[in-house]
Amino acid sequence: MNFASYNLERNLLSALQDLGYVTLTPIQEATLPKALKGESFIAKAETGSGKTHAYLVPLINNLNHNSASLQAIILEPTGELCRQVYNFAKELSNLTKDFNVEYYYQSSTLKEARSYSLPTIMVMTPGKLLELIKNHLISLSEVSSLVLDESDMLFEGEAKNLMEEVLSYIKAKQKMIFTATMKEHEINALKKYFGINKYYEVSKNYTSKNVLHHFVDIKHRDKVKALELFLKIKKPYFALVFLSKVKEAKQTYQQLNDDGFPCALLSSELSDRERKNLLKRINDGEFSLVICSDLASRGLDFPSVSDVISLDIPRSIDYYYHRAGRTGRYKNRGDSYIFYDDELNKDAKKTLESKLTFDYLILRDEGLKEDKKRVNQPKKRNLELEKEIKKAVSKVRSNKVKPNYKKKMRRAAEKAVKQHKRAIIIKNLKSKRKALASVDK
Repeated sequence: MNFASYNLERNLLSALQDLGYVTLTPIQEATLPKALKGESFIAKAETGSGKTHAYLVPLINNLNHNSASLQAIILEPTGELCRQVYNFAKELSNLTKDFNVEYYYQSSTLKEARSYSLPTIMVMTPGKLLELIKNHLISLSEVSSLVLDESDMLFEGEAKNLMEEVLSYIKAKQKMIFTATMKEHEINALKKYFGINKYYEVSKNYTSKNVLHHFVDIKHRDKVKALELFLKIKKPYFALVFLSKVKEAKQTYQQLNDDGFPCALLSSELSDRERKNLLKRINDGEFSLVICSDLASRGLDFPSVSDVISLDIPRSIDYYYHRAGRTGRYKNRGDSYIFYDDELNKDAKKTLESKLTFDYLILRDEGLKEDKKRVNQPKKRNLELEKEIKKAVSKVRSNKVKPNYKKKMRRAAEKAVKQHKRAIIIKNLKSKRKALASVDK
């Protein structure tokens, strides 16, 4: 379905077409009819699925152009996401001339805020909005629509208390809540909190289907040296390298540059101006390799990222999904690699393996090789063990359901497995003794 299928404002539709937005993505197709009617809902879709325009288009279309007051607020968890959304909205504003959009960025001062004339749409973090409210620099009387983007981060940990305080001031009739990774119980809590019963989930994928996932065994190499070898072999078009800790990201950045691998560093320690200038240099094609801390994984939108490389698994598995989501965007294909050795968090690795499909590679001096030991082979059925388990369970099972019968059946099966293994061990020991006895003779 196309945007032209809906009764959108002529200037808005023309702007979307000029910018190349013609066909709706699944999340846009699912939510646009409801959003245009001013309805509230919660929506979940993978990173890079077009969520931003799923709320921007109806917000802009439904504005009262006879009023110059603030009518819509978009809340984002980070300043970088604010900037990304602002840039999308500003593109449309420049073409339609029908509305004004502004974002109150992280390093903005109250003095600068006092010089603002309130726009029609404002993008900011909850903390900055609260700052404006408490200093009486913003009027919320005509705000009819509120967007909570990346809502999992907005309601994460201590941020939840801040959000609850902010929401106590906003009486917007329409609330559009978007997430990529929020879990079912968290979504149910939001439904109850906001009194929203409409929920749309267009995909149960944790990342885009356009992304291929790989575990790379670096064979006890130093991580940075392994990365340098990988870069020589793979020669990625444009790669993002992620580490969980800012300190390690800085060390990696320094070592790569010292070793002749020019790269940029994106971390939370950059000032707003430094970050803005660096992003411009990256978008201008000055760097093909960027080192990032996890905070940067939310909000980065470089359409040409071919490879994402994780030198560790983040503390929160959800952050891996956001890392991988930086590639495979806008129908492009991409690869996400996780470097590992024996020191890797094995529980985290198992969790990822249960959620996503990986292939396994070994990093060697001569190139990336398939790890043949890890190629998924169909398991051979142990018919003898199956027979023993069936026999043990049948002794417990009866036509009449008795208390704890499931637990008893499970214990019977576990006991059968142990006895089977013990029998094999005893058999092997007897074979070894027999072989040794024949040698002594």
